Amino acid sequence: GAVDIGSGSTLFIDNTAAGNYSFNNLLSGAGLLQVDLLSGSNTFQFGSGTGSAFSGILELNDSRFSLSASNTSVLTNATLALNSGNTTVVGVNSQDIGGLTLNGGELRFENLASGIINTQKLALNAGTVVIDPEVLTNGQGSSILAQDKGIDFRLVNATEVSGSASNLTMTDLAGNA
Repeated sequence: GAVDIGSGSTLFIDNTAAGNYSFNNLLSGAGLLQVDLLSGSNTFQFGSGTGSAFSGILELNDSRFSLSASNTSVLTNATLALNSGNTTVVGVNSQDIGGLTLNGGELRFENLASGIINTQKLALNAGTVVIDPEVLTNGQGSSILAQDKGIDFRLVNATEVSGSASNLTMTDLAGNA
C-alpha cells in the first residue's frame, strides 16, 4: 500500500536480511526516509510506482544508490542526503532533484560529461566527490579549476549553496586525490 511519512516522522529501513532493498510503495509526505543496509555495497532503489509526491529527506547510510530513472523521479521534490557509508552514482544526463546534502558519503560522477545534478539546495558538509578528470580536461591534463584555459564545468547546478567545497575531498575514479 501507499506510504505517507508525515513531517517530523521517520521511516527507517535497516539491515534487511537480503542485503539489497527495493522500495515499491507509492510514497508521499515531508518526513525522513532513513536507509541503513547491511553494507555499503548493498543497493537501495525505488520501484517505478513510487511516484514523485515525496518532499521529505532520503537519508542514505550504508548503501549504494543510483541517481537515475525512478530513483531520480522520486526525489524531484525531495532532498537526497548522503551520509557516511553511502556511495551514490550519478546516471547519464541531468538528474533533477529537490536538494542534495553531502554528509560524509561518496558522490560518483561516472557518466560525465552528461551526468550532472540540478537542484534547488546544495549542502556541502563533508564527503568525497569522484570524477574522471580526463573527461573534463579532454585528455589535456589541465586541472578542472583551470578556467583560464576555457574549462568551466559544473557537476552540480544549485540555486542555493551552504557549506564549502573545502569540506569535501575530490578523487579520480581510482581513488587518487
